[in-house]
Amino acid sequence: MSYEPCRFLNFFFFKYQMALPDSITTCLSQPVHYVICKLGFEKKDTYNIDTILSGNREVCWPAVTEHVCYLESDQSVDYIKSIRSLGPVCESVNLYFKSLTKEQFVIQYASWFHWTNCTEVFLEVFDVLQSTQATEVALGLMKLTSCLERALGDVSASTRSLSWLYKMGMTSWI
Repeated sequence: MSYEPCRFLNFFFFKYQMALPDSITTCLSQPVHYVICKLGFEKKDTYNIDTILSGNREVCWPAVTEHVCYLESDQSVDYIKSIRSLGPVCESVNLYFKSLTKEQFVIQYASWFHWTNCTEVFLEVFDVLQSTQATEVALGLMKLTSCLERALGDVSASTRSLSWLYKMGMTSWI
C-alpha cells in the first residue's frame, strides 16, 4: 500500500511514498483517506523537470497551474481531477529532489528558507526525506509543516501590522 502522509503545495510540491502494512488504522473517513493517500497515484505519467522548474530551478507556475481542473458548471476548482492531474507533476519534482546531493540542495535552495527563520530545519529534514523509514519521513514532514505554519503566521502578522501603520500614517520610522 502506498501512503502519503502530507500533501502540501508550497516549497515541497512533491510526494514521498512509504510502504506501510495494509492493516493501518485511521480515523480519516474513507473519502478523505482516498484523497490524501491514493488520489494522484493513478496516473503514471512523467514530466521533464525542465518544464516544471526554470533554469535557476524556480517553479514555473504556468506549468503547474495548467494541471488545475475546473468544474464546467460554475468554474470552481475540481479538486479531485486537479489532484489526479498534479500527482505525476509532484512525482517528477520528487524524483528531481531525490537526485540532488545535500550539497547541491544547500547551494541551490538554502537561501530560499531564510524568511522562515528555520533554514537549518529545512536542511536537516532534506536528509530525513531521503530515508526509507516511514516514521522518519512522516515526522520530518510534520516538522516542516509546523515551521511553515509558524513562518506564514509571522508573515501574515507582520503584513497586518505594516498595513495598520500605513493606514495610521505612522510610516516615517519604517
